[in-house]
Amino acid sequence: MASASANNRSVARRLTALSIALVAVVLALVGAAISVLTERSTRTQVVQSVADTTQSVANALNAADATNRELVQRTMKGFQRYFDANMELDEASGELRSFGALVNDDHGSVDRFANETGGVARVYVRQGTGFSSITSSVKDAQGAREGPQALAGAPLAAAQAGQPWVGRSMVAGKPYMGYYLPVQDAGKKTIALLFIGNDIGVMEEMQQKQVAQTHFFAHGGAYVI
Repeated sequence: MASASANNRSVARRLTALSIALVAVVLALVGAAISVLTERSTRTQVVQSVADTTQSVANALNAADATNRELVQRTMKGFQRYFDANMELDEASGELRSFGALVNDDHGSVDRFANETGGVARVYVRQGTGFSSITSSVKDAQGAREGPQALAGAPLAAAQAGQPWVGRSMVAGKPYMGYYLPVQDAGKKTIALLFIGNDIGVMEEMQQKQVAQTHFFAHGGAYVI
C-alpha cells in the first residue's frame, strides 16, 4: 500500500511538472507570437508613417511644379503680343521680321518683358535643322548681353516636331520655368521660337528647406531626385 501510494504521488508530480512545462511552453509561444505581431504592427506603422511623410513632400513639389508650368504658359500670352502672329523668316539671310521690322538684335521686346516680370526672354530662328537665338534679355553681372544660344535637348526635339515645350531650364546658372513656343509660317513649318523663363530660384530654395527639415526618427531624412 505504501509503495502504491508513493508511486501515485510520483506520477502526480510528474504530471504536474509536465503540465507546468506545457503551460510554460504555451505561454512562451503566446508571448513570442504577441512579440512578433507587435513588431510587425510597429514596423507597418513606421513604414506607413515614412510613406505618408514622403508622399506629402512629393505632393507639395508636384503642386509647385504644376503651378509654375501653368503660370509660365499664361505669362507667354503677354510676350506674344509684342510680335506679329505672321512673322516672316528669310532663311537665306536668317532675318526674322515682325510687323515688317527686323527682330534680329532688336532687344526692345525681350528687355521690356524682363523688366516687367523679372524673368528672361529670347527669340530663336531656324537655322537648318536647328535653332539659334537672335535676341535675348539675358546679361551677365557686368551687364554684357549674351551672344547667340543654340537650342538643344528636349526643347530642340519638341521644336523640330512643331510642339511647344515647358519645363525647368537653367539660364546663366539660375533656375527658371521655361516655355518655348513655336512660331509657324503659312505652310506650318516652324520658323522661330519665342522663349520666356519665370524665375523659380526663391521657390526652389523654400522647397530645399522643406526637404532638409523632413526627418524620420533619429537619423532618417529625405532627398529629392
